Amino acid sequence: MEKKVLKYDPLMEYLKRERAKGLNRVALTFEQINLIIDDELPDSAKDYKAWWFGHPCQDHAWKDAGYSKVDAILDKEVAIFEV
Repeated sequence: MEKKVLKYDPLMEYLKRERAKGLNRVALTFEQINLIIDDELPDSAKDYKAWWFGHPCQDHAWKDAGYSKVDAILDKEVAIFEV
């Protein structure tokens, strides 16, 4: 049975590669994330910090890659992932 690829799996794979390089902190613009996932982040990701915290649809991407903390700077459209 083929494993279903979730929308944010490409972000998880990207962050895993960054973690493998020993990076404890990765900052990505929302546009970079859009390119990585080959889709647009939802408006709620751009408008509400809460979107970035505790929702299994997306937070598996950074948690499974080894980044336990994320901060979204909405006015700069940047997400910062930290170990």
